[in-house]
Amino acid sequence: MAFKEVDNLPKPARYFPLDKGIYEVAPNFRNFGTDFGNGSQDQKTFQLDSQFSLYRSNKLACRSERLSKYVLTHELTQEIECGVYEFMVNRMLLDWPNLFVLDSSENLRKLHCKLTGETLLFDRAWIWIGVENANVSPTYVSGLDALACQIQEDIAITSRTEEKKEGWLSALHLCSPSHWAPESKIGRNFADVHRPIAGAEKMIRTGAQLVDGSIRKGPYVRFVWGFGTDSRLNHHPEAPSGVDPDQWKGRVFDKSSEKSPFILRLERQLIFGLPHLEAYFFGIHVYFIDGEEIRRNDRERNLLRSALLSMTPESLDYKGLRDCLPEVIDWFDLKN
Repeated sequence: MAFKEVDNLPKPARYFPLDKGIYEVAPNFRNFGTDFGNGSQDQKTFQLDSQFSLYRSNKLACRSERLSKYVLTHELTQEIECGVYEFMVNRMLLDWPNLFVLDSSENLRKLHCKLTGETLLFDRAWIWIGVENANVSPTYVSGLDALACQIQEDIAITSRTEEKKEGWLSALHLCSPSHWAPESKIGRNFADVHRPIAGAEKMIRTGAQLVDGSIRKGPYVRFVWGFGTDSRLNHHPEAPSGVDPDQWKGRVFDKSSEKSPFILRLERQLIFGLPHLEAYFFGIHVYFIDGEEIRRNDRERNLLRSALLSMTPESLDYKGLRDCLPEVIDWFDLKN
């Protein structure tokens, strides 16, 4: 990125959502805006930080690889699509008024995005028109595609009708998947989306209620965490062409590695209901904590160790820890 505004962004927020010392699959909703020790960042929908260029580059690389692998819609109505554009732009203006400027005329809205130098065009009804000053390939296919490339979060939209009370994933712009494929989720209802997750049975049984609460209540923030051995954002299960699948998969614990063999991968997930549209917005921001950093912190090391040991065999399989858990625990027991 050549734009000086990137240099003025804050450092990434830091979260450690293992305060119970157990691994569980549950909603664990917290009110949006809860103070987690990151100052004003905790009150922002879209957390821009000094790693913006890395996230932007990853999104552009994913789009160039194959757009339909990462950017998908299914029965997304124009009403919901335009409502999501309006929601996102308003939150961008609220969070970062120095980085996003909206010019409105009788027939046109222009969103000037200072981090990328791009100007996104919408009509007065928030219908997507196009973009100025963009140098991306392929070109943006929608306003959602263009807006998602101005922020670091991935995006999911769930729509609902009276006939489909659990809703369905009607849009995904997901360039930092954690070992799952957007193509396998798009168009699915809550139960089908979460069925592969070990330990998600209780959430699945209450899927309709959770969808209703996500639309009618909130907004909320929640966190999920998992095991990694690298800090690559994109862990789509299908490796790009020409890349070794085993190397791409990651999660190969090697305590002799020169780098930390354990990386805690976190997701800050946001749920904003759009009740007037019978839909909700879901944002995902991926963060990483180096295992060496955790190992030097007695409290965090003990909580993570306890949480790992609390995992069921099925959860260990799902998180890629089944074959290496004893080695991981031994490594954490050897404090620096």
